Amino acid sequence: MVWSCMSTQGVNVVVFVDNIMDKKVYLEILKDNSKKSAKNTGIPDDFKFYQDKDHKHIAYNVQLWLMYNCRKVGNPPPQSPDLTPIENLWD
Repeated sequence: MVWSCMSTQGVNVVVFVDNIMDKKVYLEILKDNSKKSAKNTGIPDDFKFYQDKDHKHIAYNVQLWLMYNCRKVGNPPPQSPDLTPIENLWD
């Protein structure tokens, strides 16, 4: 499993997860990397954070943390092609 911050400015931190990523692991990754990655990539403080509706993404503790730490959270529709930019990165 891989977590990364991507923007039009490029890719920053890439986190490799050896075990199953659950809501606790996901939340720790967000706490440790999301703001640092945005800052290092030059993304302004008012960035919009996108994620899909995976169970760990919509967990209460994750949503609570996002409410207080990310001003804007995008809620794209299911099966949105906008959520698969990683496919272009691998090319």
